[in-house]
Amino acid sequence: MFDDGPKWGWSKTLQQDWTCMDRATWSRFTCLLDAPVDSTLEAARHWQHVHAERRRVDKLISTINHDLIFDDELEDRLTEEQEARLAELYRHLDEVYKAYEKGDHTKFVSPNLPQPHIFVHPPIPVYLNLAFKLWRQECWNMSEKPDLIRQLPHPPFMPCAKPGCHNTRTPLKICVHNLSALYHNAELSRTELLKERNFWHPDRWSRVPQPYRQEVEEMAIVIFQVLQPLCDQVKAFGVLGNGARAD
Repeated sequence: MFDDGPKWGWSKTLQQDWTCMDRATWSRFTCLLDAPVDSTLEAARHWQHVHAERRRVDKLISTINHDLIFDDELEDRLTEEQEARLAELYRHLDEVYKAYEKGDHTKFVSPNLPQPHIFVHPPIPVYLNLAFKLWRQECWNMSEKPDLIRQLPHPPFMPCAKPGCHNTRTPLKICVHNLSALYHNAELSRTELLKERNFWHPDRWSRVPQPYRQEVEEMAIVIFQVLQPLCDQVKAFGVLGNGARAD
């Protein structure tokens, strides 16, 4: 049913409205839904508003899907009222999100929104940042001879400060919150971050012999999934926390 593009003979006007939303912007928005929220209260409230607008769109889409399934008279076409409402919601969502990208966190934010809970990762000790750098270099060195790999070293361990996290994510022996924080503090450029993401693509480790390949690939998948949203964040905002930057 309805997912991410015009269907069922939408009117030319609605198709034009859809095209007005830059598809790269929409792609960045969907990728960044799970990105870490900004540490400022104004930005966090704005981000809540972005989520609320996206939920309004999803709710209308669900209603349209239901109507198209159970109302034969619609003949897979949206009513004029549905077209207009959907176009209005998409335009407003695009406007709210672009304001967020520009750092304008006051235009759309209601003062009645509850104060969001913001998790700020505590500072990482210098010795852990150094250990993380050495771990990355060791993995790169080992990848030059994948046929000799039996096991990759684990990233440096530290207890997670996020409530409810018990560092149980295997096979890394470290939670994804800490791994993401370590990459935030690694001071990688966007090019270096993209290179690191590609380095951990599971296909890269297909030459590791069995029975060791599965564990290595599982480890690569987890790290790749941590790096992908970080790359999207740098691409969208030009900066990653206080570390990576666009170049």
